[in-house]
Amino acid sequence: MRPANRGRQEADRGRHEAELWNEDIRYMRFPKGPNSVSLG
Repeated sequence: MRPANRGRQEADRGRHEAELWNEDIRYMRFPKGPNSVSLG
């Protein structure tokens, strides 16, 4: 596997996880990450 392909897959996975986190915040109102402190 070429490093370039692996890097692209990592980026896609990170973006997908970010979308899942946004859904958790939107539906469950339970923020994950640095925003949890400001939102309380």
